[in-house]
Amino acid sequence: MKRITKIILPVIMLGVIAGCDDDDNGSGTITPPEPQTPQAMVRVIHGSPDAPAVNVVAAGSAVEALSNLDFAMGTEFLSLDEGTYPLTVDAILADGSTTQVLDLGDVELMGDYEYTVFAHGTVTDMTLAPAVVANPVMPVGDGNIRVQVLHGSSIAPMVDLHVTGVDDELGEPLATLMYGDVTGQVEVPAGVYRVRLVVAEGESMGAVAFDAVLPDLPAGADLFVAATTNTGVPTSPVFLLANDGTDTLKIIDDRTQAWVRVVHAAADVPNVDILVNGNKVDALSNAPFTGVTGNVPVDPGTYMVDTVLTADNSVVGITGDLMLEADMKYTVNAVGTLSGDDDAPLEYYVQMDTGRMVATEAQVRLTHAHPSVGNVDIYVTADGDIANVDPVWSDVPFKADTGFASLPPGDYVVQVTLTGTKTIAIDTGMITLMGGKVYAATAVDNPMGMPANLILMDAFTE
Repeated sequence: MKRITKIILPVIMLGVIAGCDDDDNGSGTITPPEPQTPQAMVRVIHGSPDAPAVNVVAAGSAVEALSNLDFAMGTEFLSLDEGTYPLTVDAILADGSTTQVLDLGDVELMGDYEYTVFAHGTVTDMTLAPAVVANPVMPVGDGNIRVQVLHGSSIAPMVDLHVTGVDDELGEPLATLMYGDVTGQVEVPAGVYRVRLVVAEGESMGAVAFDAVLPDLPAGADLFVAATTNTGVPTSPVFLLANDGTDTLKIIDDRTQAWVRVVHAAADVPNVDILVNGNKVDALSNAPFTGVTGNVPVDPGTYMVDTVLTADNSVVGITGDLMLEADMKYTVNAVGTLSGDDDAPLEYYVQMDTGRMVATEAQVRLTHAHPSVGNVDIYVTADGDIANVDPVWSDVPFKADTGFASLPPGDYVVQVTLTGTKTIAIDTGMITLMGGKVYAATAVDNPMGMPANLILMDAFTE
């Protein structure tokens, strides 16, 4: 078992290959080519779940191939001359500025070696660090694939790694890995394999923490696979990032579900229940106006969803198909009015909740679900004075949202006006947005008149 102990982060610089110069001066003498500098191969994978996107910097300049590298992304193998490089890493902040988070000094890279660099740990716990795995450049054996596996999740326990045929029993583990451990490179015949991680310690010992059938791997495939902290639907604590030197593939547990929650955003509709394929879902039912249910895990697939009155389930207000994908989180908004107005009929407005908790920023989504108000402008300021500023979002229609926007942590005033005017329909007053948090709010009708209601969700309600 190999343990990662050296913490470095190689970066890519453009390699210079000396060309040949055929010099025929009439004497018949040919100048031989310059000796070629041995090359190192480097790839970088971002596996820190709460870190922002980063730029890798060499000698003070960001390297284009390694700019804006976000979580769960990896680079292809890039070639550079062997030698020593001064390297730093800059985090990209929500306002577009950068700040240095790592100064790695002079890093030595050897020719004819492959370097896989994996960023792990978290910003919140101050454990963010890059680790390097070095292997000599060697061809994969005929008819084989080569795999190397890293335990890169700080929240996952020690596990037994099993790589088997699709229908095989577990048998003996290929390796036992703690956080930070990496296997050697293992070659097996090309084909389809199943990867399982089995908890090897504690009360959950023996439980299968991760289970997935890998894609069919052709002969010659050379994979570096990292178990990475899962930021999606938490069926498993991890997912796998598999990099073949060209692309990076995210592989989720085959058992991964979807998450669904319901927001009652129709002001003139009484409490409602949710029926899925004709069956009442208690956790999504008896929701009052402005009510928000918890997230309910659901197997991926297409479902018939009916919103019915809690007082009389035979009265159906909205009906429709809902297609759910594994590892996706959904907010289903019941919007519109009972009057059935053509501009605001009762219907579903479905959102995918893609916000990620990033330690250096707040992520905020605002949704327009107020049917009696036209298009709106949304202002975000430090002091609430919008007289001489432009809106951050302009001309937002009913049944639309801002998407998750990144804002620097701090104090803000959010104000909503009718498009093209300074007439304020919603004023939040001063609110504090914290780094590492995801916020969502939905503007809805106020049966008592103006101002409009705001339905607050996620970190707004903590």
